Amino acid sequence: MNALIGLLAENEAWIVNRVINYAKDNDFARYTSTLKEAWRVSIKELTSAIINYLRVDGIIPELHPDACYEEDALALFAIEEAVRHRARGVSLGMFLGLLKYYRQSYLDLIELRGFDGVNKPHAHLMLERIFDRIEIALSVEWANLSPAQTMQELQIKNRQMTNEKNKYLTIFESLPTPAFVFNDDLELINANHAAVQLFSADPAPGLHYYGAGISLIPAQQFAEMLQCSFTEDPELNFQTEIDTLAGKKHFKARLRRMQDISGKFRGLVIILSDITTLYASEQRLKQSNERYQLLFNSGSDAIFLYSLDEQGKPGPFIEANEIACQLLGLTRKALTNVTICDIVAPEQQRQLAVDLQKMMSDHHILHQMSFSTVQGTSVEMEINSRLFELDGVKSVLSIARNITEKLRLETEMQRISRMHLVGEMAAGIGHELRNPMTTVRGFLQFLHESESRAKICQYYKVMIEELDRANSIITEYLNLAKDKSVTLTKVNLNEVINVLTPLIRSDAIFANHSVEVLLGNIPRILVDEKEISQLILNLCRNALEAMDLNGRLTLETYREGEFVVLAIGDTGKGIPAGLHAKIGTPFFTTKDQGVGLGLAICYSIAARNSATMDFTSDGQGTTFYVRFAPDAGADLDFSAV
Repeated sequence: MNALIGLLAENEAWIVNRVINYAKDNDFARYTSTLKEAWRVSIKELTSAIINYLRVDGIIPELHPDACYEEDALALFAIEEAVRHRARGVSLGMFLGLLKYYRQSYLDLIELRGFDGVNKPHAHLMLERIFDRIEIALSVEWANLSPAQTMQELQIKNRQMTNEKNKYLTIFESLPTPAFVFNDDLELINANHAAVQLFSADPAPGLHYYGAGISLIPAQQFAEMLQCSFTEDPELNFQTEIDTLAGKKHFKARLRRMQDISGKFRGLVIILSDITTLYASEQRLKQSNERYQLLFNSGSDAIFLYSLDEQGKPGPFIEANEIACQLLGLTRKALTNVTICDIVAPEQQRQLAVDLQKMMSDHHILHQMSFSTVQGTSVEMEINSRLFELDGVKSVLSIARNITEKLRLETEMQRISRMHLVGEMAAGIGHELRNPMTTVRGFLQFLHESESRAKICQYYKVMIEELDRANSIITEYLNLAKDKSVTLTKVNLNEVINVLTPLIRSDAIFANHSVEVLLGNIPRILVDEKEISQLILNLCRNALEAMDLNGRLTLETYREGEFVVLAIGDTGKGIPAGLHAKIGTPFFTTKDQGVGLGLAICYSIAARNSATMDFTSDGQGTTFYVRFAPDAGADLDFSAV
């Protein structure tokens, strides 16, 4: 019997489904419970009664003409079931008919669920006799009841059912949330008081049940919601907007299919929760967040947010704006995996630690740091950082401004200022020196031609040449003067280069170098053609002198946005990094015989012609870039020569 007991105990769900299928197939479901739980309780009680009998007696309960069916557990279970179902209005034929399918389900369990061996016929007969005994017991109970007793039972049960109905109707009408019931054809068949109130000024509770209140509800407003019912999900949650008596309102809707396994009540239930106030708050919060995001991402400065522990050690970035991401070349997600220590230049790590400790005490710091980008470049940042608490955690908001260009311009302004000072000195000193030098040169030339000085004529020539050399230096010196006049004309830079190319190639061949000219499609620019020619020659000669044998000089023109760019590069050893800041300073030179005015003059020429100059240099060579600003008066005709 233990095997049969185990089989029954372990297969409750299987028996429930089997019985329900038999009930549906044979139309008993019309009179049975709609909820699966009711079936499970029924099967559980029946299985429990059978298992208790098997454990106590364990013998096949054969039938006898004088047997008493009120003294064992099986009979008592049958009598209780008879009373319960009779009170519900179930007839004896209906009850016995469904009980036959209960019996068949238990027998199917033995046949289909792996109960094998010599005990199978015994188990089969055991269940047959148990169900026989149950049927006889409930039939006897049913037969012993008089018609008057039957009527009394039905009346009592009917009153109880009416009270139950009224209780649940009252609960349904008292719900504060609107509830709507639709049939399987998606027609509205019921709605509670809260639902009707959405569309009627003063509906009475139970108006639909006792009148026609459902007609007050515009069912077309639920058309969009009902479309969701065609999904396979038993329950759906979504937000919707409904035109109510009080105007448009927002609701959270829960759509749920009827939980009826019998198929008698098919349809949908929709329950609404008014979230109009919450929705308005969410919209305001959304708009506020959008404004915050707009301000956060529209600024010209990089913004970082990160936390600090008690020792002042920074955590990963919590948030960063678009400018910060673009500056460092990282996505916002990638930034959440790094700290400020990871982006600050290595040589400034110690200073960063000092600054963070200072901020722990002062809660604010303004400092300057170099950030390293993904591309390997370094950008100078001026950072304004404040310490505050965010959700109980020490956090830092840093607004970082890229001052790389500002520092470059400051350096350029300092260089230009020095050049202006030198130029002013040059104008004064040059004019003062030229007058006596001209006088001395005249007398030397006169004496050189005199026959009385024939013996020392060779010395006069040397002195005149040296005076001429000093005069040429003064001429170059005067080119630094800021007030030197220029004659601006519309010039095609490619044409200027083509005129100078033979001279440049001649110098290159003499120095065993090659020249490559790459001329792009550029517009005309407004410049002093003579000065630009001098600038090109100076840069080319510097490049030729900077290279060992078999070097390559490159001249290139192209457009860069609105600017016309002249690039002159060499393949020399490059300029040491420590000397970059001094390039263009008057009298600074790395040449043994140089005066240090060539590049200074180039910078002056560029400034007088509304152009800027900069350069890049490494161990593979140096390239100078001259960017000519667009001019409103310059024509837009392009000419690639």
